[in-house]
Amino acid sequence: MDLKTPDPAWPEMKSAIDEAVRSARKGSPIHSEIAWKIFRDPSVNRNTLDRIAPNNPVILETLTGHALIVNSAALGRAGIREDQPDPMGGRYERSPDGRLTGVIREYA
Repeated sequence: MDLKTPDPAWPEMKSAIDEAVRSARKGSPIHSEIAWKIFRDPSVNRNTLDRIAPNNPVILETLTGHALIVNSAALGRAGIREDQPDPMGGRYERSPDGRLTGVIREYA
């Protein structure tokens, strides 16, 4: 993706994802590195990514490699179920109702 800064805010990243979706084939993965503005933005989660890329796995990986934000297509492609237990050394963040948020930390 063509980003103007290594730590873009969500509006710039959303535009880049929109463009990637338009140019990608259905089902093709979309990947980008992110920094702290996006990772710490609580509005960026599985649901947000699902709305803009329902048919493409989206993987936003932190520059450190210790966390991801993914959409439902990426979770499905990886075989991660809603009831998936956290793996040793990592965790899947969940909303209060137990649904995966798409935030994956450490060695998950």
